[in-house]
Amino acid sequence: MAGKKRPADTKVTLIDRTNMNPLPAPAQGLIVYQTDGMQGYYYNLSTTTIPDWVLLANENSTQWNVLKDPTTTSTIDHGAFRTNFTFNGATELGAFNISSNSLTKSSLLDLNVLTTTGASGYSTTVLDLFKSGANINSNHQSYGISSRVLNTGTSSTNIAGYFMSSGGTNNLALYVPQGGGKVSLGSLFSNTNSILSINNGHFQAQQTTRPTIATTLNAGILSDGIVEQFSSDVAGTFSINSTANTNFGEQATISFNKSFSRPPIVVVTAANLSGATRSLCVDSFEGSFKIFFTSSPAQSTTYTYNYMVIAN
Repeated sequence: MAGKKRPADTKVTLIDRTNMNPLPAPAQGLIVYQTDGMQGYYYNLSTTTIPDWVLLANENSTQWNVLKDPTTTSTIDHGAFRTNFTFNGATELGAFNISSNSLTKSSLLDLNVLTTTGASGYSTTVLDLFKSGANINSNHQSYGISSRVLNTGTSSTNIAGYFMSSGGTNNLALYVPQGGGKVSLGSLFSNTNSILSINNGHFQAQQTTRPTIATTLNAGILSDGIVEQFSSDVAGTFSINSTANTNFGEQATISFNKSFSRPPIVVVTAANLSGATRSLCVDSFEGSFKIFFTSSPAQSTTYTYNYMVIAN
């Protein structure tokens, strides 16, 4: 300021500042300027003779390894500015680690984007992961995401991946584009032409409401049918219970709980001896499939069949 002189800086080297321990007397507020190493002004926080040096912030010298632990919740508002982190030179272990040993609820890392003006023809991404490069070493595996939950506990549930999508015209919780690779469950390897492979396991389709069945008069007056428990739109078992005055032709209609986008392929096989005595054909629609007998069913007989539905 005009009319005043600033005191001359006390200039020291890194070794000088390191050797200033202990100080001759407590000197909280002492400021020195370090001329080598991490150059800049250092401020002594300590009220004792053991100094606690803090590098004063400046745009050229402040680095992560000199930041102090926060004493309260803080917010950094970047506004429209971007921050880029590079770890060129890191070859192993985690280049950027976030950890906690006290989390009891909520999230350790929470990414939240509120957007109401998404540009037409473009997409927005909350977290974009990209890995590339020609690897010169053999037998190396590259992962875009590795998620492992290894908690133990009584009556607990571990979920390594949870995805939900809603609100849009089309909602996909998980999307693998054409040519985006295979999906393999239970093994790192799959057959050459298999897009989805399940190793040492089963494919299971469950739904709260099973399909329904309605018989026709060709199955007899007061005939009925049943779709067995645990049946779904994808696979299951149904029975036709014939009565008197039967006839060949359409016997029953099985209606899906949810319609397909186009008529699916429906495969029906006999599940009891009576079912095996009748030749049948199937006609499928977006919301149902019909069963036709080429000969009249016997009176008071139960015909049971397994079915599998494949969307095409």
